Amino acid sequence: MIIRNRVGKFQGVGVPDEYQHQGWATDMVYALLTHYPDVHFYNSSLNEMSGPLFIKIQTELPGRIAPIGIHEDGGYEVDTLWRPGPPN
Repeated sequence: MIIRNRVGKFQGVGVPDEYQHQGWATDMVYALLTHYPDVHFYNSSLNEMSGPLFIKIQTELPGRIAPIGIHEDGGYEVDTLWRPGPPN
């Protein structure tokens, strides 16, 4: 993770295979969001597992996670025009 000027960049969220689908990645992302309340985040490496996770979190916490688009082929992409809102 990289943070600069109130913008945080996830380059991936890794969870060992035996702990997948148990909420670990969600808990890690929420812990970071709680620890950095004035930082807005995006994920530069969305894939079939992280895409749905970040869409879910973005829906639950609009403005904290950059909007994510879904391509016709099922791929995910961060809205490149997104900018964080004013400080809390």
